[in-house]
Amino acid sequence: MPVDRVERQIREAIDRGEFDALPGAGKPLDDVDRQYDPGWWAKRWVERAHREDAVAELRLRIRSEVPRLKVALDRDDAKRRIAELNALIAEANEYLGKAERIPPITW
Repeated sequence: MPVDRVERQIREAIDRGEFDALPGAGKPLDDVDRQYDPGWWAKRWVERAHREDAVAELRLRIRSEVPRLKVALDRDDAKRRIAELNALIAEANEYLGKAERIPPITW
């Protein structure tokens, strides 16, 4: 495919607004001013793995705690603990895609 044709297709897509809603649109590139780090990929992989582990632990905690909290006698304590779980859920959802997000716990 000739370069001119590809560039024309890109310009037409820009004119149609097909790139307007991309994540990060209008924001500066992350780390653009940083010096090159040859270990960048490994570091990001480890960070992502830690986040995935934390999300897995949160899912297990929700499965084990929520049924007990919903029948707990101390309602105030149960509501406080559910609020804590919902705060953790909100934090985890910042890193998760739409399909993976954890719904907040409702009473």
